[in-house]
Amino acid sequence: MKVSISGDTMTVDLHGLNIPAAKQRLETLLQNAAPGIHQIVVIHGHRGGSALRDMVRTDLQSPRIQRIAPAFSAGQTVIFLRS
Repeated sequence: MKVSISGDTMTVDLHGLNIPAAKQRLETLLQNAAPGIHQIVVIHGHRGGSALRDMVRTDLQSPRIQRIAPAFSAGQTVIFLRS
């Protein structure tokens, strides 16, 4: 999993992870994200199936999540965080 931060946005690439590992790592990132991070762009891909995308969009839960929305790219999802 690759993580980068630019301004108030964290980008997370889940390629190569299975569903349980990806969910656990995302939940940890959500818990530990700095207060200045307002959104997380999750790169899950779209050609290898929809399991990672579906997990991010429907199964991921955290009190920090304000809303989850598809990005402009089919292989990405944006998680908007509460301040």
